Amino acid sequence: MAHRNYTPKLCHHKASGLAFVCLNGNDHYLGKYGSVEAEAKYHRKIAEWLASDQSTYAMDGRGCISIAELCEAYLRHAYNTYRKNGKATSQIDVVLAAIRPMVKLYETYPPQAFGPLELKACRQKLIERNMARTTINKVTNQIKRIFAWGGENTLVDELISHRLACVKNLTYGRGGRETIPRMPALWQYVKAVEPYVADQVWAMINLQWLTGMRSQNVVEIRTIDLDMTNDVWIYTPQSDKSRHRRKNNQRLEIAIGPKSQAVIGPWLRRDLQANFFQPIEAVADQRARMIAERLERNGVGSHKPKARRPRRKPGDKYDTATYRRAITRACETAAIDTWQADNGPQSCLSEAYLEFEAQHPSKAEIARWVKANGPLVKYCEKFREFLAGRTWTPHQLRHSFATRCGDTFNGEHDKVAAALGHANIDVTKLYAHLNRKKASDVARKIG
Repeated sequence: MAHRNYTPKLCHHKASGLAFVCLNGNDHYLGKYGSVEAEAKYHRKIAEWLASDQSTYAMDGRGCISIAELCEAYLRHAYNTYRKNGKATSQIDVVLAAIRPMVKLYETYPPQAFGPLELKACRQKLIERNMARTTINKVTNQIKRIFAWGGENTLVDELISHRLACVKNLTYGRGGRETIPRMPALWQYVKAVEPYVADQVWAMINLQWLTGMRSQNVVEIRTIDLDMTNDVWIYTPQSDKSRHRRKNNQRLEIAIGPKSQAVIGPWLRRDLQANFFQPIEAVADQRARMIAERLERNGVGSHKPKARRPRRKPGDKYDTATYRRAITRACETAAIDTWQADNGPQSCLSEAYLEFEAQHPSKAEIARWVKANGPLVKYCEKFREFLAGRTWTPHQLRHSFATRCGDTFNGEHDKVAAALGHANIDVTKLYAHLNRKKASDVARKIG
């Protein structure tokens, strides 16, 4: 929701001779029209209205709203605040996840009665949904921020946020689903997907492996964003996750070395605004290869099969979701081929899937059954473990880059942080995973 682009004017109520101003649909009377007192009250009201993010409830006084009204006011504030490049950020999802249990349990509850016990009740609802422990802590902290914002804007008592601060985050094993730590991707598994992805996707994988940039920056790279005046190119991406945390709002700059330049060199475009990697070209290349293979297999005069119409036409830009899905599908296909080459054609399939396939030969019925029971239900347990060890995500390429940088520039965290674009060096240390070789060297010398 966008801010209003005008300031309400001081009005004259002719029947009573009073001055008033209309804020969010409510009339506020300020005294005799034309008096110095009315003028001063008007400017004070406007200043408070603007300072309170133009909130309806901030003008009604403290303590007369409900939890639902507080959440409504904060959500309006969040949509105005958490925006980048004209779009809402993923923080809105965290805000909505925090609001849902509050409204479900305490919709008409007065905020002044909301304390640590009520916050723990909301947290218990998140635990019952089998959410990850780290996500539960993030959502719980967002609830605290809602009340802190309410106190800042005089919607609720300022002391409420201090009372809620005594509720500490969940520690390991104290509730919530524990997630597997994200480890660096191994090059042997990264290299294995090359035959199963488009040239555009493989170029993005290589670029991310060599530079450690985020997926969002890989998919949106353009010629206009590159400074190619020196031997090391500088890439200034459109999106920057941590720009608001940097001093003086500095823009992110990513260094592109010789190996990375060789990767993106063939994708440079005359149209400076065009993205390097485009799905529409990947689909066209795939169709051309299929036609060439068919002609080679069946001869020049072979029948051309009718092309299927895709549900969605390919666009001129990848996004992080399509990039990640392409990698996930390639990891699965590569794992299937490797497993079947060693264990037989149908060795990766589960008994339940084989039995259902024998009774229901229709591909549509099989697809519905797989969709209803989960995509992994068709695979046996041993293959699922095999697949889990070989599946990786684009963000794990960033972890691999950070770990390699940590090995090369031992202890020089400022250089690694600059390469990763981190505003805080402490964040960089989270990427530097323990190296077994270094631990072994210490054990040989000391232990």
